[in-house]
Amino acid sequence: MRKSLGVEPMNVGSTGVHAQTTRQCLVQLNVQLNKLVPKSVDSIFQVTPSEKEALQGKIADLLQQVLSNEKSFAPEQRNNLMNIRDLAKKAEQMDLLSKPAQAAIKGIAAKTKEVGLSLYTAPRDFTIQTKEGPVEVNSDVLKANSSYFKKMIKSGMKESTTRSVELNISKGMVDFLMKCLHAPSAEQIDLPADNDLVFELVGFAMSHGFDNLIKKLEPAVTQFIDQQGASVVENGYAWADLLALQKEGSSPSTAAKWLADLTPHFLDNFEIPVKPSKLPGLFEIPIEHLNALFDEDRNLLKQLPLALDIKDQKDLSLFKEAFQKTKLESFLPIKLLCRMELPPDEEMSLHHLAKAAHIELDIKKVLLPSGTVFFGKELWDTYLGHVDDLPLPAGIGTLLASPCPAFPGRTWKDKFMLVLMPKTVDEQPLSLNRFRELAQHPKVGDNAANYQYTYGPILEEHGNKAAERSEWVLMSMDVIEGSRDLSYEVQEARVAAIPGCEIPDLLSAHVCILTHFIHTGERLYGEWTYTRCKETTPWVGRRYQTVVGGFGAAGLYALSSHSASTLLGAGALRKFRPLVLGALDLVKHGTLAFDPWFFAGRRPYGLIFR
Repeated sequence: MRKSLGVEPMNVGSTGVHAQTTRQCLVQLNVQLNKLVPKSVDSIFQVTPSEKEALQGKIADLLQQVLSNEKSFAPEQRNNLMNIRDLAKKAEQMDLLSKPAQAAIKGIAAKTKEVGLSLYTAPRDFTIQTKEGPVEVNSDVLKANSSYFKKMIKSGMKESTTRSVELNISKGMVDFLMKCLHAPSAEQIDLPADNDLVFELVGFAMSHGFDNLIKKLEPAVTQFIDQQGASVVENGYAWADLLALQKEGSSPSTAAKWLADLTPHFLDNFEIPVKPSKLPGLFEIPIEHLNALFDEDRNLLKQLPLALDIKDQKDLSLFKEAFQKTKLESFLPIKLLCRMELPPDEEMSLHHLAKAAHIELDIKKVLLPSGTVFFGKELWDTYLGHVDDLPLPAGIGTLLASPCPAFPGRTWKDKFMLVLMPKTVDEQPLSLNRFRELAQHPKVGDNAANYQYTYGPILEEHGNKAAERSEWVLMSMDVIEGSRDLSYEVQEARVAAIPGCEIPDLLSAHVCILTHFIHTGERLYGEWTYTRCKETTPWVGRRYQTVVGGFGAAGLYALSSHSASTLLGAGALRKFRPLVLGALDLVKHGTLAFDPWFFAGRRPYGLIFR
């Protein structure tokens, strides 16, 4: 025999309870749910359908009242809101949260997060003793945002017992630090035009393990540098010293970006013409301005991300001449962007000259022709995660500048992009599923990847296949001419006719298309263009080729297609796979019989590409 809970049927949103305060709603919710306590969750099955519907309706109505009442989200209501959240979880366990109730709970959670109630009203149980006096803060907030404070408060140090710490910082900075931590998003951080305060905030956050805060501060500090550049320079070179030091710290990409943002403001004082480099966070200086690096303020210039641009033999001669004339008391690091092939003996000669001139030389070889669309190690590290370096394929610059048979009248660099395909990212194997996760949450920039639709079996069957090796790939930035509306067999044959090329695989297609978007914001393989890929997936008892493309504002598609279409062509992919030359490695990779030059003694040990 069913036991009545004494709940009258009601229509949600019609005759519900009269308007109540958040506290009153909380009490009513507790009353309704306690009707089942201390009975088990299964007790709900003893309720008649009409009684259950009435109880669901009353809970939904109470939650909706909380959501629609502005006063619900005043700071003093935080505890009530947290209790309501807990009661909602309890109701969910009892199958008493209807769809309107679930929507109301989501709205309450969003509003709570929007105003940062859980941070603003947290109990202040920890004291920071500043130069101007104590500031009361919440220890949970510090532990959740700072590795430094987490270790201090949880490790049994004296500060965890006294619940206080003495630091040589300003009270105003601590107040502003907490305000930034409480801000729900980066957009809600508004930095004042106070260089000393912002500098102290950035320095403290970087040196005390506030890594997430540094990421949150990035757009605000970038805007601050842009608007307050003159005052930053007038304040001295402390900014450059701090950021140069932090390039090796916990936030290297952010520090490098801010240092690059500051560089033009500093260089205005030196009248050195510079231009941003294609290598992120680097500025190029024409070789004829080399002597400016050796002025009395060279200590500052040591910190800035500057690089000399060597384009031809004339520049190289000027560089060598300056080296021979320069003697410094301390080492000056110089980055050299070299856009010409340097024979090993020439490179060794430059290093000898640098040593004699007390200069620390860092040669960054940029052997690609101007205009090459490129995504290498530096960009991986900046946007997506750490990858191992891999030398560029020998002769790649010559190839990129040569005519491309797939696109008459155009060179390879005009129609193909050169992309590093790493085996691991942040020491984790690179797979399609892993890359999709990284691409949707880049470390910097606003161009997060999005997906309009992905056919489920693609990820089920191919999503976790890891890359076998690191390699460079060239992929066409569009389907090849004349490849649309053809069968896969014909498309495959046409791509194979291009020297060294094949149909793209799913992972390479995703990586090439989306890394280009993350870096530039440009959507290749747009809404009316798809490329077929090598992999197949099942559909209605048969297997069909996968396709990738249709990359419009709504996102990228990954599908399975069984018919020809004018939207569907074939991109071309050319891989350059490194082989470690050595007898054991040659046998391991199965290339022993195909490398006669090695056995003839005409090829040096090292990396080669095929």
